[in-house]
Amino acid sequence: MNVPTKPKIKYIPLNKLVLSEQNVRRTLTNAGIAELAANIAAQGLHQNLNVILRDDGTAEVTAGGRRLRALKLLADDGTIPADWPVPCLPLAAREDAREVSLAENTMRAPMHPDDEFEAFNNLVTSGVPIEDVAARYGVTPAVVKQRMKLAAVSPKLRKLFREGKMTLQQVMAFTLTDDVKKQEKAWRGLDQWEREDADNIKAVLTENSIPGHHKLARFVGLKAYEKAGGTITRDLFDDDNAVHFDNPELLQQLAEQKLEAEAAKLQKEGWAWTKATIDPQYATPYGHLTPINEPDPEDPEYEAAEQRMEEEGPQYSAEQMETAGTTLSITHDGRLSITRGLVMPKSKADAAPGKENEIAQPPKPEYSNRLMDELAHQHTNALRHALAQDPNIALVTLTHALTSQVLYDGRATSALNIRAISFNTTRPEFVPNPEECPAIAALDAARAAWMKKLPKDEGKLFAWLMKQEPATITELLTFSTALTLQATIPPNTAEHDRRPVAQQVAKSLTSGFDMAAHWEATAEGFLGRLSKAQLAKALEETKQAPLAERILKMKREDAIRETARALKGKGWLPTPLKPSSTRHR
Repeated sequence: MNVPTKPKIKYIPLNKLVLSEQNVRRTLTNAGIAELAANIAAQGLHQNLNVILRDDGTAEVTAGGRRLRALKLLADDGTIPADWPVPCLPLAAREDAREVSLAENTMRAPMHPDDEFEAFNNLVTSGVPIEDVAARYGVTPAVVKQRMKLAAVSPKLRKLFREGKMTLQQVMAFTLTDDVKKQEKAWRGLDQWEREDADNIKAVLTENSIPGHHKLARFVGLKAYEKAGGTITRDLFDDDNAVHFDNPELLQQLAEQKLEAEAAKLQKEGWAWTKATIDPQYATPYGHLTPINEPDPEDPEYEAAEQRMEEEGPQYSAEQMETAGTTLSITHDGRLSITRGLVMPKSKADAAPGKENEIAQPPKPEYSNRLMDELAHQHTNALRHALAQDPNIALVTLTHALTSQVLYDGRATSALNIRAISFNTTRPEFVPNPEECPAIAALDAARAAWMKKLPKDEGKLFAWLMKQEPATITELLTFSTALTLQATIPPNTAEHDRRPVAQQVAKSLTSGFDMAAHWEATAEGFLGRLSKAQLAKALEETKQAPLAERILKMKREDAIRETARALKGKGWLPTPLKPSSTRHR
């Protein structure tokens, strides 16, 4: 084999170089030229250009057109002189030029994105400032930070990306957390079809946080939240640089404090009472006082009076304010909503002698709405698991559901979703601490066992059922019925309250239903979300008053750990999970 003689590099002034028609790259684009120019300015030109020399002293660039354009860009902005010497490799013939150009543009393998992530990360971790790396490669510091975030994704997940089993969008979604175990758990916990949408990955990773567009986040504000010690997670790949508030309980506490401060201001106006709630209390049938400045429709100057009222706002007399009050809440977009001149609805106590001047105050919820939701989902899973063991009651429950449709026009409320839709309450976004409710794992195991028995093709299911023994069909019907049970009101719906019938189901179960057998508070889960006062109350309910007094003086982490130890095996349940509770959501 004859080894060709390597031509010598010749340095040609930049202003003597022109792009050759022999260059096979015919479609020119400015994409990446500025970045390439920045890199050449920082690192120098590491690869020569291939040229054909002309008789007039100029040279045609047949391979290296992008480098030529980047160099001319540097000359235009004064970074290098117009006659900067460019290393060039002269070619002997035009036939050679086409082959070299084609080889350079087709044989070159592009760098895999994951290699780029690591390269950027290695530069920064080796001590090169982010701003310097950005300048060298013609990108912004934000881009460098993005690459570093991508390099911090679990190596197992990035391996899938390298193998083509994961998209770049999916990898970007995992940058919402630096916890690689949490990243891997999120990937394992999603079905294949769910993984295809990167937003589903983001939803799992941020399930315990509050998005920045949430009304509580807008009402409290990022500055006040961070001043109180709250932490945030930024989505570096979101066009709006989306923020997630990592401490929902703190955010809720700050919102309540801000509402109470606003309520105190209103109290000074002279109102008999003020009621501050995060969500508007539409269900409370308040009465409304007539403002003293409300215009009379019969008044000839009605329109002028109406205009004045709009400018001044409703006005009330001191006598009216002595018997009425105001409500405060937060609107969906995080603004403060105030309604004045409200009269509390009368109750039986109000009608009793001597109660005329007493004002009925609605009870304050024992736990936050978010915590009530989690308890409700755990209650549903436990009751579903118990119903799945009782075919007789399952059949009765199913018959009730069907009868309510065919004989009562669907007006009777059932504990089941009679359209046989199973609202999956075992997902991590609903129950972030499934270890508190063992029924969740039992339901998932039973589901997996059935899926192994059933035909993969749904179209063959009916024929399969026709070949089964009655006992098998009854067993499958029992389990399927149990999965449709909904003991709570699904969030953000206007459905009827299914709880009364669900409670009848629980009382009728042959084996009995004891929520304490299916749920136990843990330090990592429910107890970790409570205040020390709430922890003390739980201990008092289990007749451990001395310890309840002591934990009030402990650090919060120690109080949580001691409470978990003391409650273990005691069968304690929070109010929403007790048999008599009617406050599940």
